[in-house]
Amino acid sequence: MRHCYIHGMGVASAAGVGQDALYASLLSGRQDGFVESAPLWSGRRATIGVVAQALPPLPARLARFASRTNTLLHAALEQAAGAIHAAVERHGADRVGVIMGSCTAGFQEADRARAAEAGGTPPPGYRHDIELMDSVAAMAAAYAGATGPTVTVSTACTSSGKAIAMGLRLIRSGQLDAVIVGGADSHSLSTLNGFDCLASIADGMCQPFGQTRNGINLGEAAAVLVLSVDPAPLQLMGAGESSDGHHISAPDPEGRGAELAIRRALASANVAPAEVGYLNLHGTATVQNDEVEAAAVHRVFGAGVACSSTKNLTGHTLGAASALELVACATMLERGDGTVPVIPQHGDYPRDADLAPIALARPGQHSERTVFASTSFAFGGSNVCLVIGRSAHGHA
Repeated sequence: MRHCYIHGMGVASAAGVGQDALYASLLSGRQDGFVESAPLWSGRRATIGVVAQALPPLPARLARFASRTNTLLHAALEQAAGAIHAAVERHGADRVGVIMGSCTAGFQEADRARAAEAGGTPPPGYRHDIELMDSVAAMAAAYAGATGPTVTVSTACTSSGKAIAMGLRLIRSGQLDAVIVGGADSHSLSTLNGFDCLASIADGMCQPFGQTRNGINLGEAAAVLVLSVDPAPLQLMGAGESSDGHHISAPDPEGRGAELAIRRALASANVAPAEVGYLNLHGTATVQNDEVEAAAVHRVFGAGVACSSTKNLTGHTLGAASALELVACATMLERGDGTVPVIPQHGDYPRDADLAPIALARPGQHSERTVFASTSFAFGGSNVCLVIGRSAHGHA
């Protein structure tokens, strides 16, 4: 079985554009990337995470893919451009695949188009195909000049995690030599209203694993990683997936599917729970998710692994969340000399003492273990866990 290494990354979220900005936000806990949404159908406004930095439009050769989601994705791809083009040149365009995750694609543009049509002024030149999920991976493939398999995975909040898992399988199996993986999603009023109808939107800032948590903050983001068979300092070590088969929107109350995904990821990576130095939690700050996740994590790790949720720094970025949080883990592993800084659980609110005991990380905490993991759980009972670590090929 071939190993899978990480050769380049890019990121744009409410925590900043680029890995340096992300790293600073993860350690400081800044939350200045949050704003109020437009009024929802219920009359309330939601607190949402946005990329405040102005991003350049897509270049002319990619203009047919123009959408907010693809603008975010393009910003992330540009940061990884060197690794992307090196992979295509080294292995050939047909040996490089593109697997992306997304839930919204061009939904923001669709919202505006529907509103314009309702007002009697359909937008000129509007392309309905931008609403299709495949527009996300198609744009990335066109950007890279890659002609290998091009797939957009859309499994709600596990989309980019499952895209990364697919990329890992394609490299391990020898079907491809490099895969550009990741995810992108932008805000859509239809999505915001949908979560509001489910009573899942937080009042103010979300509180992962908090005593009075009451919902999520949605966010927009894009994150990409360039996976390759060529050795590099960081390695994608394993992935695990499962399906609850329980409910269309609620998790299995016992968290058995979540636990299974974590255990499968550890087995895929050939590591024991005690070897993991940090676990990035899905941690949406809904009552059910945090309760179920804490129970699953406790059964696997006890209270022996430092963990945290970054959702109150980035917002819940839906299809981009898994990739964003894996880039966060990779960014930490790239820093530090000997020990590795872990992401603290930020937020000045009381933690829920009734949850199964887990070791929420403290500011300034480091780990001597250089294997990190990240979980994502989605509507429909879709679960994924990814394992990443420093490789034997030099300090990142």
